[in-house]
Amino acid sequence: MSSTIKFLGVDSTLVDLTERKDSVNNSKTEYYSLNDLQALVVNTTTSALSLATLNSTYATNPIGTRVVCRSISAGGLVYTKTAATAWVSQSVTAVS
Repeated sequence: MSSTIKFLGVDSTLVDLTERKDSVNNSKTEYYSLNDLQALVVNTTTSALSLATLNSTYATNPIGTRVVCRSISAGGLVYTKTAATAWVSQSVTAVS
Protein backbone atom coordinates (compact mmCIF):
# COMPACT_ATOMS: atom_id res chain seq x y z
CA MET A 1 0.00 0.00 0.00
CA SER A 2 1.40 3.38 -0.95
CA SER A 3 0.13 6.94 -0.81
CA THR A 4 1.64 10.35 -1.44
CA ILE A 5 1.73 12.95 1.30
CA LYS A 6 2.53 16.58 0.59
CA PHE A 7 3.89 18.97 3.17
CA LEU A 8 5.34 22.45 3.06
CA GLY A 9 9.13 22.27 3.27
CA VAL A 10 11.26 24.68 5.26
CA ASP A 11 11.93 26.77 2.16
CA SER A 12 8.20 27.09 1.26
CA THR A 13 8.27 24.44 -1.46
CA LEU A 14 5.95 21.46 -1.53
CA VAL A 15 7.70 18.18 -0.89
CA ASP A 16 6.25 14.74 -1.62
CA LEU A 17 6.66 11.98 0.92
CA THR A 18 5.64 8.45 0.20
CA GLU A 19 4.18 6.58 3.14
CA ARG A 20 4.52 2.85 2.68
CA LYS A 21 4.14 -0.25 4.73
CA ASP A 22 5.93 -3.14 3.08
CA SER A 23 7.71 -6.35 3.89
CA VAL A 24 11.44 -6.58 3.25
CA ASN A 25 13.09 -9.97 3.81
CA ASN A 26 10.03 -11.05 5.83
CA SER A 27 10.54 -8.08 8.16
CA LYS A 28 7.96 -5.30 8.40
CA THR A 29 9.28 -1.92 7.29
CA GLU A 30 7.31 1.23 8.00
CA TYR A 31 7.85 4.77 6.80
CA TYR A 32 6.28 7.49 8.90
CA SER A 33 5.24 10.98 7.96
CA LEU A 34 7.07 14.06 9.18
CA ASN A 35 4.38 14.69 11.83
CA ASP A 36 5.19 11.33 13.42
CA LEU A 37 8.82 12.27 13.86
CA GLN A 38 8.60 15.86 15.10
CA ALA A 39 7.81 15.24 18.75
CA LEU A 40 10.63 16.22 21.06
CA VAL A 41 10.20 16.46 24.82
CA VAL A 42 12.72 17.75 27.35
CA ASN A 43 12.36 16.11 30.76
CA THR A 44 14.42 17.55 33.64
CA THR A 45 14.38 14.38 35.75
CA THR A 46 17.59 13.46 37.56
CA SER A 47 16.94 9.70 37.51
CA ALA A 48 16.43 7.22 34.68
CA LEU A 49 12.85 6.63 33.52
CA SER A 50 11.32 3.15 33.63
CA LEU A 51 9.35 1.59 30.80
CA ALA A 52 6.19 1.91 32.90
CA THR A 53 6.84 5.63 33.45
CA LEU A 54 7.54 6.26 29.76
CA ASN A 55 4.40 4.38 28.72
CA SER A 56 2.13 6.15 31.20
CA THR A 57 3.60 9.65 30.80
CA TYR A 58 3.88 9.59 27.00
CA ALA A 59 1.05 7.17 26.13
CA THR A 60 -0.54 9.48 23.57
CA ASN A 61 2.69 10.69 21.99
CA PRO A 62 3.36 9.37 18.48
CA ILE A 63 5.97 6.80 17.53
CA GLY A 64 9.22 8.66 16.99
CA THR A 65 8.82 10.86 20.07
CA ARG A 66 12.18 11.59 21.66
CA VAL A 67 12.39 12.36 25.38
CA VAL A 68 15.65 14.12 26.24
CA CYS A 69 16.78 13.64 29.85
CA ARG A 70 20.20 15.24 30.03
CA SER A 71 20.06 15.90 33.80
CA ILE A 72 20.12 12.25 34.88
CA SER A 73 22.82 12.06 37.56
CA ALA A 74 24.22 8.75 36.25
CA GLY A 75 24.46 10.21 32.71
CA GLY A 76 22.04 11.75 30.25
CA LEU A 77 19.70 9.61 28.15
CA VAL A 78 17.49 10.16 25.13
CA TYR A 79 14.50 7.80 24.95
CA THR A 80 12.87 7.16 21.56
CA LYS A 81 9.39 5.66 21.22
CA THR A 82 9.62 2.82 18.69
CA ALA A 83 6.13 1.30 19.05
CA ALA A 84 3.01 1.95 21.11
CA THR A 85 4.64 0.63 24.30
CA ALA A 86 8.27 0.13 23.28
CA TRP A 87 11.21 2.47 23.82
CA VAL A 88 14.96 2.50 23.23
CA SER A 89 17.50 4.71 24.96
CA GLN A 90 20.82 6.25 24.01
CA SER A 91 23.44 7.73 26.30
CA VAL A 92 24.21 11.40 25.69
CA THR A 93 26.86 13.79 26.89
CA ALA A 94 26.28 17.53 27.07
CA VAL A 95 28.52 19.57 24.79
CA SER A 96 30.63 22.05 26.71
